[in-house]
Amino acid sequence: MALTPEDVVKKEFTKPRGFGGGKGYDEIQVDDFLDEIVVELRRLNSENEQLSTQLEDCRRSKGYVAPATKDAPASDADVTTEVPTAAAAASTDVDPAIAKKANEYEQQLKQLQDELAAGKEQLTQTQGQLEQAQARKQELDEQLAKAQQDLQAAQQEVERAKRAATEQEAQSAKQAVESSAVAPEAGAATVIALAQKLHDQHVAEGQTARDQLFKEGEDKHAALLAEGTQKRDELVSEGEATRDRLIREATEKSDGLVQDAEQKKSAILAELEKEKARLTGNIDELKSFESNYRKQLKDYISGQLQQLDSTGVEQQPAS
Repeated sequence: MALTPEDVVKKEFTKPRGFGGGKGYDEIQVDDFLDEIVVELRRLNSENEQLSTQLEDCRRSKGYVAPATKDAPASDADVTTEVPTAAAAASTDVDPAIAKKANEYEQQLKQLQDELAAGKEQLTQTQGQLEQAQARKQELDEQLAKAQQDLQAAQQEVERAKRAATEQEAQSAKQAVESSAVAPEAGAATVIALAQKLHDQHVAEGQTARDQLFKEGEDKHAALLAEGTQKRDELVSEGEATRDRLIREATEKSDGLVQDAEQKKSAILAELEKEKARLTGNIDELKSFESNYRKQLKDYISGQLQQLDSTGVEQQPAS
């Protein structure tokens, strides 16, 4: 059981035998009582050092205090009977609240990190869509190049048709000349008319085929180019809009969560500072009580020692 000021005040010693009604106390009881006082003073000093260490830890960590030992709350309740009960439970009431708020703060930070990771994932998906659009554009460019090759092939075919028509006209003219050699006067006009007719016919057919192939190639080229350009513009515009939207939403959400976290952090720190001030006040009260207790104990012990020194040992009468 802890030694209290009432125990010191009410302590009574048994008078030793052989003092026949004189003054004096039993030396063994006095020594035992002084030993109890020494033990109690050592315990008080140890508790004072623990409280001072907790205060320093609280200052260094800006409000976080180390957990109290198992014996500290019970001994505080025994020694500081005149101190408010909040002082005895100071080291145990603050830790659960601080741990709970710190846990909430960590969960909010984790939620912010998860949302930022989701925004990055959406941005990655948008980049993938842009890459697909670029691949589609490359495919359309290849189709356009193939259409141009087909157009060139058609033009070459027209040229070959024209050359074939020219050769055929020359052959027909040659045959006409040979025929006219047999009957020069009768068939000259007929041969010339036939040659001109064949020439015009072949030229018209070649021109028509060339124009048709050229028109088909140009139409296909224009259609593929327009389709590729439109698709590319749509995909690029959609990708840029999605990217800007995701970046804007992620930035706004990040700023809001960071601001909210800063506000909660400031509130927690303010509450911890308030709790630290309360603990400091309790420690000051404990120190004041300890100082008064030591003074009273010292005065009491000094008085007892003076009384022991001034008390003479009475001689027993001779038998």
